[in-house]
Amino acid sequence: MNKSDTSLTEGIKRQQILNMPPEQLTLILYNGCLNFIDEGIEAIEKKRYEDANISLQKAQRIISEFRLTLNMEYEISHQLLPLYNYIFDNLVEGNVKKDTSKLIEAKEMIKELRDSWGVAIKKTNRKKAKEKDNSSKFKLPKIKLPAKFDFNALLPKYDAAEINQSPVKFYKAVIGATDEILNYLQQYGAAAEISIPFDAKYIDSPHLTPEENSLLKNRREKLAQILNLGVEGLAAQILEIRNESEEMAAYRERIMSGSKILSELCQFEKEPRVSFNFLVENIAESATLAQDKIIFFAENKNFIEQILDAQEIWSADYISFKQNLHRKLKNLCSIKNKIRQNIYKARLEELRKLRLAIEEKFLPLIEFALKGKINFNSALKSLEILNEYKSAVDKFSCSEENIQKKFDDFTENLRKFDEKFSDDLQGIIDACPKYNEQIFLKKWAESLAE
Repeated sequence: MNKSDTSLTEGIKRQQILNMPPEQLTLILYNGCLNFIDEGIEAIEKKRYEDANISLQKAQRIISEFRLTLNMEYEISHQLLPLYNYIFDNLVEGNVKKDTSKLIEAKEMIKELRDSWGVAIKKTNRKKAKEKDNSSKFKLPKIKLPAKFDFNALLPKYDAAEINQSPVKFYKAVIGATDEILNYLQQYGAAAEISIPFDAKYIDSPHLTPEENSLLKNRREKLAQILNLGVEGLAAQILEIRNESEEMAAYRERIMSGSKILSELCQFEKEPRVSFNFLVENIAESATLAQDKIIFFAENKNFIEQILDAQEIWSADYISFKQNLHRKLKNLCSIKNKIRQNIYKARLEELRKLRLAIEEKFLPLIEFALKGKINFNSALKSLEILNEYKSAVDKFSCSEENIQKKFDDFTENLRKFDEKFSDDLQGIIDACPKYNEQIFLKKWAESLAE
């Protein structure tokens, strides 16, 4: 590449950076800082100290720029400044003393800041997309369904008493009834063959404990299972029943072509089999449930879009909460007074347990609503006040000053959060039209109150 080509390429890159959104530029600077630290560490290990100094000074300049551009009108800036100061001091000390342990510590802190920033960008982008489109991220397609079929109406078409007396009439009737049910299921199955943009797969977060990852994984998988509208499994079961009936027909044909027809037919007639009416009732029940699930989805698309959105946001928020808690733990562990250090650790663990208890309440509420045992309006309002509780705990946890409050002040804050949630929920419970909904919501909130 000649000199003019190089200049042109560099000019294009500069223009791209100038046109980049500030939040994206911050992410690039974090990544650049990490690259320079890696270069510095590698150079120190290879005793190329001049190269190490050049790379580490570049990393220092990035951190200095972050400090200079903080807007101290915002609380978050007061939380970031001591972190940047600590990182900068580690970079300087690691460079001067050629101490890679200081550089590695600075690198890990920058990684956490970078990851948190990435989560924040995603949340901001989601919010912007919602405001622009005023619709759910999970935009689900409309379903045009055929007329609802009453599967239980099949049984009166057949003379069950006569069919139960004859194995020949039995297998013929079963084949006819299963064919009819499979035909209607196929029509509903075709209507329900839609793509829900919700992946059941969950990737463990390195910031969470096995217990926390398990909670988020199970919630995601359970929602995917609830929203699985496919009728393939049921159709396969009904087809298996039909195949068994055809085997009965084939068995009768083998008897008729054998030598001991009379005795074998006598044995064939005596073989135990389920009653025709009980068999059809069971198949009809399963088919009706599958059909009702598809109808429910089609009629409540907006609610399902909202809970899918909420699930994504809640999972991202919890990971962000844990990253913040981890940073607070690191900072508080630098306190020389071991007694205070242990007190603050215990408080962080208390906040983690409370936050996890809030997280555990998401799925039971949604499951109850999707089963039709609580109206959607009550479910969404309950989820909204639970989200307010969650946000209050998250905000409280962001401040080291809150963690270091006197015991009475610390517990008083948590008590106020709980009281507000309980009072708001009571208003929803009082407005519930059905007694069973009131009982569920009271029981649902019990462990949080404890």
